[in-house]
Amino acid sequence: VDVIIGTSSSVNLKNAILDAAGTAARTAYNAELSKNLQPILISIPSGGLPCKKIFLIKWRPEQDEAKLRKSIADFISIAIIYVIEHGFTSVAFPAIGCGGHQCSTDLVITTM
Repeated sequence: VDVIIGTSSSVNLKNAILDAAGTAARTAYNAELSKNLQPILISIPSGGLPCKKIFLIKWRPEQDEAKLRKSIADFISIAIIYVIEHGFTSVAFPAIGCGGHQCSTDLVITTM
């Protein structure tokens, strides 16, 4: 996998990725965040994860099902655009929103 995608808006997912990637990745994340407090996407080195890059994308779940589907589609679109722009060819996505945000797993998976 070239790129692992996560969401910077989910504390649990973001921390799980950063913990697995290690100190260098967390330091890079914090450095990027200090440059821009409201980034749409933060690109960091893979650290200890078996990939070339980690992209953490801003995403917010919606209560309305149609808006939730749109927000997921937008999240995927942003990720794919950045993956292509950086010349990568493979990507791993988590099932965003299925943890602490308690989005329907079926809805998230079918939308992704």
